[in-house]
Amino acid sequence: VPLPSIGPWHVNDVTSYYYVVLIVILLCAAAYYTLVTSPFGLTLRGIKSSESRMRSLGYSVGWHLYAGFVLSGVFASIAGVLYVYFNRFINPTAAAFPVSVEAVLMAIIGGTGTIIGPFIGAGIVLVLRNWVSGFFHYYTGVLGIVFIVTVLWAPQGIMGLLKRWRSGDRGEGA
Repeated sequence: VPLPSIGPWHVNDVTSYYYVVLIVILLCAAAYYTLVTSPFGLTLRGIKSSESRMRSLGYSVGWHLYAGFVLSGVFASIAGVLYVYFNRFINPTAAAFPVSVEAVLMAIIGGTGTIIGPFIGAGIVLVLRNWVSGFFHYYTGVLGIVFIVTVLWAPQGIMGLLKRWRSGDRGEGA
């Protein structure tokens, strides 16, 4: 797969592709922030909290969930296209179950419902995967332990833990 080109503009090397990816990520993050803070995003938050309450208020819950699903597919497809251009090769293992689990794990560890959390989670998972896989083949066991520790002691992920610490709640108990 050749590097991307749009009309007369060509990406010729890895450094310029890095900047293309950076620009796309910043644009997607800005679009995501705008979406989350919009009335539509607030409606999705309300549906997450109580679907029946939002339905009783007159919102079309099914339509909102469908639109949210389509928008998440758009963001995922953008990530997939960037991934193909990065590897310059595509095969079926790129869509294998462990890859999907790793992506979900990145979001959970970083903190779902936040913009920066999945980026932090991705950094943690990738560093752990690359570092631990240098010692032994079963690095997924270590990722599983990290997942369990996150669910037990930081259920809102790293971002939730940081938010709790900033507010002064250290979680010492009553």
